Amino acid sequence: MLFTHVRSLVEYNYTVWSAHLKHDVNYIESVQRRFTKHLSGFGKYTYSIRLELLNLPRLELCRLYFHLIWAYKIIFGYVDMRSDDFWC
Repeated sequence: MLFTHVRSLVEYNYTVWSAHLKHDVNYIESVQRRFTKHLSGFGKYTYSIRLELLNLPRLELCRLYFHLIWAYKIIFGYVDMRSDDFWC
């Protein structure tokens, strides 16, 4: 349910728009933080414990993961983009 309602919306276009300012990163993370807090029985735990119990990574790590995949695709020619244009 979390992946259907929250993660898909938050992870959409990670490679195009990447939050790099701290307040943007915190704002995006707050979406997952609020959602997990409202799950039945999880409101009493801290955010890090909720993530551990739900076996979820922080969204910041997910964003890094998607960036690494995108960089891999550029380097090895899986997307129609020259790596010289990307790394300038």
